[in-house]
Amino acid sequence: MPTRTKLFMVFVVALFVLSPVAKVYAIDNSYYRSNDVLFYNPEDNNFCTSSSPLSGGNNQNYAGKQILSAADLTAINDNSNFYQEAATANDIPWQLLAAIHYEETRLKRFGPSNGYGPFQITPSNYPKGDYTDAQFQDAANKAAAFIRNKAGNRDLTKPDNIKYTMFAYNGTASVYKTQALNIGLNQTQADNGEGSPYVMNKVDLVRDPTVAPTSTNNTWGQIKIDGGSIEYPANNFFGAYLVYAAISGFDLLGNCGNGSLVEGGMTLAQSKNFMNAYKTSSDSINYIGGASRDCSGGPLANCVSFSVHFINKYTTLKGFKSGSPGNGIDVAKNVIRRNPGIGFGTSPQPYAIFSKTGSSSAGHTGVVLGVDATNNKIIIGEAGCGSLLSWVDAHQYDLSSWNNGTVTYAYTTGYLKGL
Repeated sequence: MPTRTKLFMVFVVALFVLSPVAKVYAIDNSYYRSNDVLFYNPEDNNFCTSSSPLSGGNNQNYAGKQILSAADLTAINDNSNFYQEAATANDIPWQLLAAIHYEETRLKRFGPSNGYGPFQITPSNYPKGDYTDAQFQDAANKAAAFIRNKAGNRDLTKPDNIKYTMFAYNGTASVYKTQALNIGLNQTQADNGEGSPYVMNKVDLVRDPTVAPTSTNNTWGQIKIDGGSIEYPANNFFGAYLVYAAISGFDLLGNCGNGSLVEGGMTLAQSKNFMNAYKTSSDSINYIGGASRDCSGGPLANCVSFSVHFINKYTTLKGFKSGSPGNGIDVAKNVIRRNPGIGFGTSPQPYAIFSKTGSSSAGHTGVVLGVDATNNKIIIGEAGCGSLLSWVDAHQYDLSSWNNGTVTYAYTTGYLKGL
C-alpha cells in the first residue's frame, strides 16, 4: 500500500470545502465519450483517438513489455461508466481515476480489510468486501474529488501535471524527490514525481527494478509499508503514469501514438500503434474511397487503400476519394500529378508516399513512418492485397534497400494535418 502522509485532514477538506475550479472542457463532451463517438475539440487533449479503453493506447513500456493485460482492459471497460461519471463531475480525465484504481487495488470493486476502499483513501470508513454499484460509484466520486483537490488548478491535459497529481495523491515523499535528483533528473522533474515508483516505475532502464544494474545498485527504491523507510529495489509493477498512458493512447512522452502523427516521424512502437488504429478504427473505411479493392484480407488489406487512407486523412493533398489512384506502382506519380508543386524524389522522408516495383506488375505502395539514418533503418506502414489483414502493420527494413533509386517518393512536407 502506498505511503499516506497527512491524508485525513486533506480528504475532509476535499469532500466538504472543495472550491469550484475552472472547467477543463469548454463544451459538454460526456455524451460523446460515453457513447464512444469520435469528435474534435481543440481544447481536449486527453484522448488520442477514442474514449474506448479497449484501444489500449500504446500499452508497452520502454522495453516493449505489455503494461495492461486483456483482463485489465476488460475490467477498465466494465468500470468505465463509473469512472466517467465521477470524472465528469470533478473535471478530471477519467483515465487518471482508472490508473489510480489500478495502482491501489488492481481495478477491483472491493474494499480491503484496512477500510480505505477501492482507491485507498483515509480515513478508514469505507465498506469492506465486494461493492455494489452504488458503493463503487460513491467511492469513485470521492476519489475523483480528492484527485481534483490534489491537482488544484493545474491543466490536466499536460503530462507533467498528470504526473504531479499522481505523486500528490500518493504522498510527495521527500525521499522520492532526492531519488530523482540522484538518478540525474532535475528539480522540476523531482517535484513532479519522476522519482516515485508509484508514478514512474519501469518507465526506463534506470527506473526498472527488475533489470541490472537497477535491480542491485540501490538507486531505485520504494517505501513499501506506511511510515517505513525506502527499500531497494522497488516492487515489480508498472507506475500509474504508464497505466494512464496505456489507457489514453499516449506514448510515454505524452504524444499521441495511436492514430495520430508524431513530429519528425515515429518509433517502431508508435508506428505499430498507428497501423493498428488503421486496422481497427471505425472511420478508416471512410477514407479509402474509390481505392477499395477486393483482397483476401478485405478492402483495408490493399496497399493502395492504406496510401489513399493516409493521403485523405492526414494530408491536405488532393486525394483519391473520386478518381483512380492506380495500382501500387502508380500511386506516387498520380499524387505528384494531381498536386503540382509537391516535392518528390528517390530518398525517403517521414510521411512520404512511396511507389515501388514488386513481384507483380501492380507494384507496391505505402507510407514512410520513420527514418533512422544513423542505424540504417526505415519504418514502413503498409498493407498487402495478397496477405490477410493481420499482415497490415509497420515493418522495419534496412534503409539502404529503400534509398537506392528504385523507389519513388511523393513528399508530404507542408501538407500534413496536425503538425
